[in-house]
Amino acid sequence: MTADSRDIVYRILVEKEESGSYVGDILEVQLRKNQFQDKQIRAFITRLTEGVVEREITLDFLIKKFSKTPFNKIKTEIKVILRMGIYQILYMDSVPDRAAVSEAVKLAEAHKLKGLTGYVNAVLRAVVKAREDNRINGMLCSSREVRFSTPKWLVDFLVKTYGKETADKILSAQFENRPTSIRVNTTKISTEKLRESFEEQKIRTEEGRLSKQALLIDDYDFIRKLPGFGKGFFSVQDESSMYAVERLLEASKAGALEDSEVGRNTEIAEGTETVDVLELCAAPGGKSLYMAELLGERGRVTARDLTVAKTDLIRENAERLGLENVEVQERDAVCLDGDMIGRADIVIADVPCSGLGVMGHKNDIKYNVSEDGMKELSKLGKTILRNAVMYVKDGGVLMFSTCTINPGENGDVVHSYLEENGTSDGFKLIEERTFLQGIDPCDGFYFAILKKA
Repeated sequence: MTADSRDIVYRILVEKEESGSYVGDILEVQLRKNQFQDKQIRAFITRLTEGVVEREITLDFLIKKFSKTPFNKIKTEIKVILRMGIYQILYMDSVPDRAAVSEAVKLAEAHKLKGLTGYVNAVLRAVVKAREDNRINGMLCSSREVRFSTPKWLVDFLVKTYGKETADKILSAQFENRPTSIRVNTTKISTEKLRESFEEQKIRTEEGRLSKQALLIDDYDFIRKLPGFGKGFFSVQDESSMYAVERLLEASKAGALEDSEVGRNTEIAEGTETVDVLELCAAPGGKSLYMAELLGERGRVTARDLTVAKTDLIRENAERLGLENVEVQERDAVCLDGDMIGRADIVIADVPCSGLGVMGHKNDIKYNVSEDGMKELSKLGKTILRNAVMYVKDGGVLMFSTCTINPGENGDVVHSYLEENGTSDGFKLIEERTFLQGIDPCDGFYFAILKKA
């Protein structure tokens, strides 16, 4: 792999350290800039960048073990170079140890850190020696925090909430390579035809496990370069989210849910009446746009979010998918909209959350979430839910959902509302489910469907 690709990774990681931005946002910009480079180069950049971030606690533990300089005295730039080097040595079999060490030294030289090249070389060679002596695994098993590269408080929280065995599966899942879940836009192309198109391009595909409109794809290049993306033939959306939308639509036509075929294509009950759908906190628009696809001309979907950047993203996706039955609005879900009271057949409240269900995709979420932050998000969810129920027509349905597996932000919010106001407001719970990564074949996700009498 070229020195230039490592330099791109180095610059991304230094920017992440200095700006506090999420690494995925910085990486996306760099991948777009370099999308016409060789596929292997982009894959290397992505793997090394994301890998260093997801294993940061582990990597820093090893730096402390093998460095004679106290960790807090090490320059940020050198920490980044050491993390990159150790990650390649331990987790990238395609990179020879000698190359990982020598390229790290070259990086230090290129960024005017020549006086520290001997230090970089010594630390990385010590790691190589420890691995050859089979000492690394014993070191990393010292604690779940180190083994799973996850803050101790979060490890303890998951163990307390789900037990050790399940917590270990959840924590392990963040390091697994899973195929990408996409939703086929069947208003434009059949799942079979899109799958054939992918396979012609040597892209591996599997059928979805929870939804028949899902495909699982792997061994592809840049997502925006895939055949059919620009034409709106598909969107990236996890199956858990797709499944929840299908169940919500089923509830809207059938009242209380009965066991039905998982993942079937769902159609609204026969008739010609317009179905009004409102989604709060909708960006990037996956659920509301899937609703728009399923309902077609019979659906009138309003997708709302707080900022121009978020609503522009929803509009961009709706236009790419060719959906004309979607109106996008910039509105704050915390503020009750008196004009919308009692007007929606279907309401989706996909509230802001800690994102603990998508740690495998967003590698630095686990470093930015906090117990106090989760409590504040719980309060926010309660406020948005109290507004959301006001928008549901008599006989309508509401879905409350999150991409976290923290009960305090999802199930506790729903059950608190039902206990305090559900009966007087005419709502009852008709379905509730929590998906756990590492246990279920999807991201971590929660949804509850309420029906209004």
